[in-house]
Amino acid sequence: MRSQQFVSSTLNAIYDRFFGAAPAEKSRLNTHIRNRRLRSYLYLLYAKTDPLLTSQLQPEIFRQELINEKLDAKALYLLGHHLFNIGKLDLACEVFVALAEHTFDELAKERQLEALRFAGITSFLLGKITQASHYWVRAGKLRRTILGEEFGPMYRIVGSAWYAAIGHVAMLDFYVKYNKLYRGDEVRVVAAQTISLIPGEYLCKALGETGIEFLSPEELSADYDLWAMYNDKPTWETLTPAYRSAMIDDFWEFEFPDGEILGYTHAANRIQKDWERQQRPPLLSVTAGEQKFLRRTLSLLGLPDGAWYVCLHVRESGFHKGWNTLYPTMRDANIDDYLPAIDLIVKQGGWVIRMGDPSMKPLPPMAGVIDYAHSTLKTPKADILIAIDCRFFLGTNSGFATIPAIYGVRCVFSNWVPIGLPLWPSQDLMMPKLFWNEHQARYLSFDEVFSSGLAFIQNWADLPKGIILRDNTPQEILELTAEALGITSPPADLSLCANAHHAYQQTATQYNGYCGSRLADSFVQRHHALLLHSK
Repeated sequence: MRSQQFVSSTLNAIYDRFFGAAPAEKSRLNTHIRNRRLRSYLYLLYAKTDPLLTSQLQPEIFRQELINEKLDAKALYLLGHHLFNIGKLDLACEVFVALAEHTFDELAKERQLEALRFAGITSFLLGKITQASHYWVRAGKLRRTILGEEFGPMYRIVGSAWYAAIGHVAMLDFYVKYNKLYRGDEVRVVAAQTISLIPGEYLCKALGETGIEFLSPEELSADYDLWAMYNDKPTWETLTPAYRSAMIDDFWEFEFPDGEILGYTHAANRIQKDWERQQRPPLLSVTAGEQKFLRRTLSLLGLPDGAWYVCLHVRESGFHKGWNTLYPTMRDANIDDYLPAIDLIVKQGGWVIRMGDPSMKPLPPMAGVIDYAHSTLKTPKADILIAIDCRFFLGTNSGFATIPAIYGVRCVFSNWVPIGLPLWPSQDLMMPKLFWNEHQARYLSFDEVFSSGLAFIQNWADLPKGIILRDNTPQEILELTAEALGITSPPADLSLCANAHHAYQQTATQYNGYCGSRLADSFVQRHHALLLHSK
């Protein structure tokens, strides 16, 4: 009864807000609208604009309402996407999980794939890594069932999620490595995308030359049919929508030859480790023409001939403002905290080129520093090439940070979060943010961070009350930079340091994380108690 009254009052408020209905009209509305599904949609439409109602619509309450409502699969599918697009990530996750668990069989197979992937995506963004893996594994198994047992040459289409942002485009490096490591030459990989519309077009073209054929969307069926004719495969017209969908290699899950299916973060770690184990070089390298362009650009920026430099990129919220408004992220940091590190690099004879975009806070004028983010010489091509010719890259967790890594440039990451999902190359250094328990006035140990799931969250909305996320201090960033420059002494207690590194590896593995970038020794020496402490 109380729920019905709340829905009724909500409907009146909705029509006040959106339709300006008179009291008599509202009364008729309540009398004639008996469709609970419609009332739920209106309820949610209002909730997205009213913080009071939003706070009342908690996931556990919403979950029960979904069960009671018994929405059909199509309605759930649309509702989930609507909630995701308006910033209601926790509610969207409940919808996609309900879809995957209760009305799954009502969907066509190709929609089932999408639903499972979105159940994984929303779970992942909430820091629910085990749940995300569960749904991505289910998606991989369903895809395997649709395709059946394949023999001989394969045809694969690169999914659209690879082009969502420049960080996703850079991840194509791991996709190409995956094909070279596990599929060999018997796969034709095409991307039915207009390359000029892709973020990071220059990088995309470079990666395309390593094993991806870019086509216009209109050319896809003809390209497939030509391949099918030479390889004695069915024509495009005879393929079911489900089979066409299953031919798409999406961003989110990878299946390996031994049958293991992994979500993209864990898959990239396995791919990179296998690549390093075989001592293969980076896929991408700078050409002679690019070197010439780079030397001229650096000269115009004011870098002396023959000078070495460090690229600095500290993530802020301006570049992806729309997304960051919906989902404020903990990955941002304060550029002012890096000023002592900048000063150290310059005193060691180097230069600092600050990367980024014009929405970022400008740096104060400093000798030996180029604020390229605000330069009139900034171009998409220079964005890539400057970042891959530096001595090392000093940055935070951002899509841009993946770019120097795939070219083999050593990356030094500060203020990293989520700690359970580091970048993948073994040569990189990483210093994470820490979690402070406000009530107990102490930092949480790594075991506590991982076992509680905090190791996988990245949005402020998911940080529990009483827990504060602490950025690295300017002194810690300075020590990290000195370590990267090779001007620090070895750890005083090598055994303690080794034990702390080992404890971190065990903890990460135990709680469904992995070890990619190496924890910086300067961090381990300062915080070894947090690594060695068990609950």
